[in-house]
Amino acid sequence: MHLLRHAPLNPASSKPAPVKPACPPVTQVARLARLSRAALLALVALGACVTHSAHAVEVGQPAPNIALQGTPVAQQLADLRGRYVYVDFWASWCGPCKLSFPWMGTLQARYKPSELTVLTINLDKQQRDADRFLQQNPAAFAVAFDPAGESAKRFALKTMPSSFLIGPDGQLLWTHRGFTLDQRPDLDRQIDRIVKK
Repeated sequence: MHLLRHAPLNPASSKPAPVKPACPPVTQVARLARLSRAALLALVALGACVTHSAHAVEVGQPAPNIALQGTPVAQQLADLRGRYVYVDFWASWCGPCKLSFPWMGTLQARYKPSELTVLTINLDKQQRDADRFLQQNPAAFAVAFDPAGESAKRFALKTMPSSFLIGPDGQLLWTHRGFTLDQRPDLDRQIDRIVKK
């Protein structure tokens, strides 16, 4: 059924002007509804894929196994099973990352690498940016490179730096986002409580 609106008089003929329906014909409405449903289903399917690929890693779950390029420590994260691993993601443009480097050096110095390995993963797209950063901020721990950012996707990174403590069995035990100098004592206590228990 079409809804009609009042039509003004045509001044030349004093006859009502032709009336146009206020709504599109039923066939057009049905066609739009089918297209809208199809578009909605496509968006839902796309959203499910995006959500699945960027699913956050939760404490208590296995850490994703990622390739470790450019470090002699291991070829992949799973090779480090049997020890605690402190994984930290960083980039040369990240100010808090620069602040965290000396602290991570002291963290590695407190533990034998066979007990706890500090492993940092650089996400710069250009190796020269990472190299320049490392010249100014020497690393006393393992550094891997991931210019494609695949490891960041696997860990569903949201901020930098982001850190993950992984247990000897490969389970994620603890996470931390960001870094400030006043957090160092608290970070030390939290990590020591887990590793030294």
